[in-house]
Amino acid sequence: MNRQEAEAIVKANLTNQIRDNLELNGINGSQLAGLMGVDRFHCSKWISGKIMPSLPAALAMSQNLGVTLDRLVTGHD
Repeated sequence: MNRQEAEAIVKANLTNQIRDNLELNGINGSQLAGLMGVDRFHCSKWISGKIMPSLPAALAMSQNLGVTLDRLVTGHD
């Protein structure tokens, strides 16, 4: 697997995990953005998979969604 393929897999996993955990927590992207203290524009781009969050943003997201960073990025603990 090359780097581009690995990045595509991580991006797809991250997008799916964000969406799944938003649903499990009963919140939407705007609410998550508020919890994280970020612009909802950025949050919507992360949820749609258009951009990847920075490591600090991904960590804040995982904490606000109540999952580990590993789960958020890979789908596994």
